[in-house]
Amino acid sequence: MELFAKTLRQTAFAAASVSLLVIAPNFAKADPTEQSTSRASALRVPPGQVNRYILPNYMSETTSSTRSFAVITIMSLAPVSCDAAVSFQRGQGNTNTCVITGTLPSRTALTFCTRSVKTGVAFCNVSCPGAGLTFDVGHAYISSTNSADCSRIAVDAQQYHTRDTADAFIESESKLTVTGLSRNIGD
Repeated sequence: MELFAKTLRQTAFAAASVSLLVIAPNFAKADPTEQSTSRASALRVPPGQVNRYILPNYMSETTSSTRSFAVITIMSLAPVSCDAAVSFQRGQGNTNTCVITGTLPSRTALTFCTRSVKTGVAFCNVSCPGAGLTFDVGHAYISSTNSADCSRIAVDAQQYHTRDTADAFIESESKLTVTGLSRNIGD
């Protein structure tokens, strides 16, 4: 019985080793053009700018049961004016749903919103055009002018949920995560 158990363990180990040898080459043969195409389209930015931050999750809705919007504040710490943009992308996709841009004067901030808000809840300097993003959940890239001075930006983001059509009554507010991208992407 003990010999049978030892033989079974050796067979299982050998089978696992063969499986690893068969599976491992498939990972190495992943199509690099597929990965780079996907990455390139996700990194599209307005001309002359480079992505600096990513906002992994936001929500912007105006349905009868829920109303929400995201507010992204970009503060320039640069000694010069810089262009900045927020590129919203729906779900896990990599196609821009809305790109909003603005010029940041030296050492000032602009507030970018997924949709226009008419109340004092948020003072949006720039919003997605028209009705804005009204049924959208996704992520966003934050970019600025591709220069050393304009890399000096700070970003903050808030998510608001309101309970009336005028967006006057805040149901909840939460801070959104903003993640800096690698400094070797254009800096």
